[in-house]
Amino acid sequence: MTGSDKYLCTLFIIISIIFLGQITVAEDENEEPVPSSLYSPNDHITILNANNFAPKVYNQRQVFFVEFYSSWCGACIGYAETYKQLAKQLNQWKNIVRIAAVDCADDQNLGLCRDHNVDAFPSIKYFKYMSTSPNDAIRYMGNKYNLDEVALDIAQLVYNDWTYRRPAEWPNFQTSNNYIRLEDILPTIPPAASLLALIVEDNPSRTAWAEMIAFANDKRLFVAQIQRSNPIAHQFGIMAPSGKSRLFLLKKGDPVPLYISKEHDSWLQMQNKINEHLAEIPLTGTLDLQQNEVLRDGKTSDDQKMLVTWSQFEVQMMDIITALRHMLMSEIPRKTVINGENLRALKLWLRAMKKVN
Repeated sequence: MTGSDKYLCTLFIIISIIFLGQITVAEDENEEPVPSSLYSPNDHITILNANNFAPKVYNQRQVFFVEFYSSWCGACIGYAETYKQLAKQLNQWKNIVRIAAVDCADDQNLGLCRDHNVDAFPSIKYFKYMSTSPNDAIRYMGNKYNLDEVALDIAQLVYNDWTYRRPAEWPNFQTSNNYIRLEDILPTIPPAASLLALIVEDNPSRTAWAEMIAFANDKRLFVAQIQRSNPIAHQFGIMAPSGKSRLFLLKKGDPVPLYISKEHDSWLQMQNKINEHLAEIPLTGTLDLQQNEVLRDGKTSDDQKMLVTWSQFEVQMMDIITALRHMLMSEIPRKTVINGENLRALKLWLRAMKKVN
């Protein structure tokens, strides 16, 4: 085959891929449809797109934790259940923290994902309080599979926002005076509160911040944080200079704890225990929730057994052509600038395409 013939062959393949989207392909009526998205509002996840992203995320008195994903991406499909579990666990935080997602495989969202410099899937970004542009987002670099750590990382980011903006509608995350006594705290509990959640934790007090976020709108509870060196901590038997966070749940006016958490309890276990005690207290005011759900820790370890439908991995020639077209028309143009190693990789890929005959 001459060089001219190879050029024409390659050109024909590329043109075929580009115009493939105009061809209607009949589907096997017995074949299950491929879902157009990995998430739904029933998953406690706010579905964002090019039309609603700005009005929902920007200039809001909330923060947004947004996953930019592609519905065909294997890593995204594998992470979807973990992200759903995170959204369920943090649903009680929704007045301050919204869990959201954008499907970058949807053609209408290509420009949105390009504007946010999404170059890998899944990518997760934290949008600050009153964000106004993509520049206000922080790329999440933590272990997204460790749900306990993700939640505490979000609590840290919320606290950072609070220290800078001090939103009046948010809880007061200020650490209690290290010399404050229990008899000083009990009289300061708001009249509507029946319980005091006292969390013993040195700075950064991420567990305490997490509980403050979770119960920000629940007037039945007052959350306070003290350090391990505080006399109150010593009063409750905490003498070690370092250790895990501890929860002491007290009834207003009673210095004897109703409940003391175990040394290795997570923020979610503490939240659950608080919810159990709040269930005995009638809801008051305009609390935007039914009785808070007691959740179990989600298992996301590799040893979970999964049912796999192996037929989903069958590949047809049409699938390959469709994937190549998507790469040419959607994935590659998403990058605003292609240089360095990425440019070299693109050239190698195009050379491989050229060898097809």
